[in-house]
Amino acid sequence: MGESNEYEMWFLIKSQTWGKKKLHIEFNTKIIGEVLGPTSNNFQWVKMTGKIVATPGQWQLLINNLGGEVLLDKICITKDTNFIPR
Repeated sequence: MGESNEYEMWFLIKSQTWGKKKLHIEFNTKIIGEVLGPTSNNFQWVKMTGKIVATPGQWQLLINNLGGEVLLDKICITKDTNFIPR
C-alpha cells in the first residue's frame, strides 16, 4: 500500500459444508471485520464488513477461518468504493 488511505477488501470464497462459515480478518493485530461464507458451494465475491485504514509500510494480515468451512481463492484490496470484482 503506497499511501495512507482507507481500503476495502473483497474475498473470492465458497462454502464447503453447512457448518460455521465465517472468516475473521485481522490487520495490524486487530480484528477489523468479518466475512460470512456464501450459502452456495460456488465461488462468489464477498465484501468484508469494515475497512482497512493503513499507512505506508509492512503490516500483518491474518485471516482466521472459523470452523474451517470456507475455501478462499483470491483477495482483492481496493480504495475504490465503487469497485466490484468479477
